[in-house]
Amino acid sequence: MKSDGACVGCDRNYRLWECASFVLSLLALYVLSSCETQSAVSPRPSRDADMPKISTVSAPDMTQYTRVEIQFLPSALDYLFLEDARENFLTPKEIEYVQSLDRFVITDEEALTVLAREISLGSYNGHTSGVPAIRDRVAITCYQGTQAVAQFMLYGHSLITDAGHQFEYDEGLASFNALTAQLDPFRLRARCSHNLATLWTRLPNNGTGAYSPPPKRWCDAIVSRLRDDHLDKDIMMAPFRCPAVYRGQSTYALNPECRRNSPSDTVLLFETTPGWNEHGGPELFTFDNHNPRGGCVILRNGTVKFIRTEEELKQLRWK
Repeated sequence: MKSDGACVGCDRNYRLWECASFVLSLLALYVLSSCETQSAVSPRPSRDADMPKISTVSAPDMTQYTRVEIQFLPSALDYLFLEDARENFLTPKEIEYVQSLDRFVITDEEALTVLAREISLGSYNGHTSGVPAIRDRVAITCYQGTQAVAQFMLYGHSLITDAGHQFEYDEGLASFNALTAQLDPFRLRARCSHNLATLWTRLPNNGTGAYSPPPKRWCDAIVSRLRDDHLDKDIMMAPFRCPAVYRGQSTYALNPECRRNSPSDTVLLFETTPGWNEHGGPELFTFDNHNPRGGCVILRNGTVKFIRTEEELKQLRWK
């Protein structure tokens, strides 16, 4: 049996333990409260805070440059036409002429101002590392006096600076086309051929499939299919008109004699005067959409040719 003194000692020790536990609990509450207060006042910076903001990157400032060189890479000929299709679009003399237009030098102050203003309107599209997988491009080298101080690369509607910043131009660079205007006849010819190739892929039969659209509504048939795909109207309508013509809905006609079992070199689509759902034979073909005169045709197999003379037109297969 324990003595009263021992019980008193146990009671004293128990009370000391209770006090210590209470003090420790208060201390823990204080530490937690301090941490929460510090976190609220000074939040830890997020990783995003260190990321550069896209809106802070401006398009290149070209106002200080006194000379600009435009160089087509690997060449203007490669930039405009695929190697295996050049003979369908260009004569030997035209090939030689285009080859002489690989490089343009601009020193005119007004032309430089227009180019600088247009490039300054580019929309920033982020940073890129490395070179885009595009073979044909344009190098724009900028000079102050005789010193080259900057170089940009133009890929279609995208411009990439030497620091890797990419800018987009929805409508392209009109001033660039103006500065290289000697290439316009061939640039328009290439774009016209691209339009025909696009329409060829959009036809219900691609020139080879199970059926052809009714000739009287072939344009409507294409539009109807694209509407089902909810394609933007401008994108939907752009291929219907030759870029060298500024009026009418469509400058192309369908050859109703080209059927799914026709020979592969039968004319399927060809250039004509402005209209809609135009269809017929060589009597509708026009040489007047281009300068120098001529017009594009696309065959059932997808081959595009540029026709310059009545004799060349007669040599085509229409039935």
